[in-house]
Amino acid sequence: MATEKVVKNDVGYRLSFTLTNQDGVAVNLTDSTVTVTISGGITRTKLTRTCVVNDATAGKCYYDLIATDTAVPGNYTLSVIITYASKKYTTVTTGSMEIVEVV
Repeated sequence: MATEKVVKNDVGYRLSFTLTNQDGVAVNLTDSTVTVTISGGITRTKLTRTCVVNDATAGKCYYDLIATDTAVPGNYTLSVIITYASKKYTTVTTGSMEIVEVV
């Protein structure tokens, strides 16, 4: 995932993820809970949001940004956490997002 550029206070922007293991094979998301952590910005914000799994066997999920996600300009790191019952797996950094102000 390349750096996503989002305008401050925009809503509905979709962050899409295809999750794979180190061999490039899709992670099966069946019966899992997937969250994205958005961390950084000028105030060192850390937000955790629930993703929608739209193709479990292909490792695909997404999250649509809401107003509070894009309120503070800056550079953010995006990480995805996959939880299966009592096991928790975290992907390495999956991408980044820059929130910019429009003048």
